[in-house]
Amino acid sequence: MPPYAVNHAAMPRPETAMTARTLAAAFGSASFSAEQAKRAGVETHRLKTAARAGVLLRVRRGTYRVAAAPEGDDQPAVAGLTDAQRASVEDCVGQLRGAEVQVAIGGVTAAAVWELPLWGVGFPAVPVLWVPRSQLVRRGIQAGVRLVPCDLDPTRVVWGPGGLPITDPILSAIHVAARPGFSLAARLVVLNGGLRRQLEWSRAGMTPLDSHTLADWTSDPGCRERLLAEGRDALSKADIRVAGRVAQALDVADSRLETALESISWAQFHRAGVELPVPQARVRGASGTLWRADFLFGTRVIGECDGAVKYRAGYTPWEEKRRQSDLEAAGFIVVRWTWEEIVYRPHTVLARIALALERAA
Repeated sequence: MPPYAVNHAAMPRPETAMTARTLAAAFGSASFSAEQAKRAGVETHRLKTAARAGVLLRVRRGTYRVAAAPEGDDQPAVAGLTDAQRASVEDCVGQLRGAEVQVAIGGVTAAAVWELPLWGVGFPAVPVLWVPRSQLVRRGIQAGVRLVPCDLDPTRVVWGPGGLPITDPILSAIHVAARPGFSLAARLVVLNGGLRRQLEWSRAGMTPLDSHTLADWTSDPGCRERLLAEGRDALSKADIRVAGRVAQALDVADSRLETALESISWAQFHRAGVELPVPQARVRGASGTLWRADFLFGTRVIGECDGAVKYRAGYTPWEEKRRQSDLEAAGFIVVRWTWEEIVYRPHTVLARIALALERAA
């Protein structure tokens, strides 16, 4: 099929779209039975056709929900979940909590909802909910949600984005970091993100904060140590199998690292045994302007990760060139590297840093 062709077989038929509109007008985002749909004027065979077309979600046998939120639904979006997935999660949470089962969004799903950086792991096809091991709840996929046994510290379950019960950012990060086969870099990416999101959540709730505000907070050594202590406390009570490896990663973690690329670079520095630089260091250029550098090695070598989204909207290559010229005029040596270099050829980056340190000595 040419790229401009329309796959009419995959498009909902007009009567199917009308079915969805009728049911959305009658039930909104609430689930409904086949009998209720019939009273709203939609026969059972039309429900099955609409479900096959994907415009209806089959919650459980004989119960459905409109797959997309109807027009005019002003519920805020939840990162990491489609409208249909969110509806399934809400329905499942409502049923289980009604039965006094303390359920919570967890694992990679929780990391996605918190918008934590991830490397080396894909998003699950269906949302994951943790349920206590002691509860007699059937595990596996039910109504579009995967139920997984996991005992949780109740103090680490919060009402998060969208008003859904979820493990807090640091425990969500720990559960992802405990995945088997993860490298130190992959663990640091999510753990550093979890530490920063935990700080943001504890101080500002759902209000998004800019990187400068977080940089000011994490520049305080006491703040960083309290975050790490909270992470260690969460780890000590976490229901995971590789706690030792996660603990080793936490010992290296640093909440000043803002991006996945910075965390991967940090892991390579640690692996090579070089003296760790100062992340997000404030350095003054020849003009007197105070800049932030990704890394400061010693007193005169600046390391910069290229390829990460780290500058304000509208920041141009010319402005970055002016920034680097200002720093070099003040006597700094700037070493830059890309994602591909630090991931696949870290030795070349480390060699450039070592050469710069020799020149600065």
